[in-house]
Parts: sequence; C-alpha cells; structure tokens
Amino acid sequence: MFGSFKKIEITMARKGVNQVQLAEAMGQTRAGVSLLLTDVENNKDITPARLGLLAQALGVDVTEIMPDDPNGKEKAA
Repeated sequence: MFGSFKKIEITMARKGVNQVQLAEAMGQTRAGVSLLLTDVENNKDITPARLGLLAQALGVDVTEIMPDDPNGKEKAA
C-alpha cells in the first residue's frame, strides 16, 4: 500500500521524468514542484486542483497518484 508521494516517485521513474521536466510540464519552477512534493510527502493538505495538475503533467489519471488510504497515511503492516 502506497501513499501519494511514493506513487508519484514511481510514476516519475517509470516515465523517466525528473523534477525539472515536471516543473516545465506544470508551468512552475523546480523549487515550486519540490515544495509540492514535500507537502505530499508530509501528508499536508493538497488541493484536488494541484494533484490534478500534477497528474496531468505526468500524463496519468489522478487516481493513479492518490493515496490508497483516503486520509493519505500509510497503514502499518
């Protein structure tokens, strides 16, 4: 079971996209994308619009990068 951050990392690796390329696709700076990914990693509230923009830039459906747990937290194994 993965949270959004791990799913985004996996998607980026699968597509061969780094933060600079992702930033260009999103129309943002690399620093802005880094802050967004840090917010995702720390389970901060990310608006559906921001998550949708990220998914669009990665060329995936937003459900592919949403956390498995609706609260965004991974469950202990």
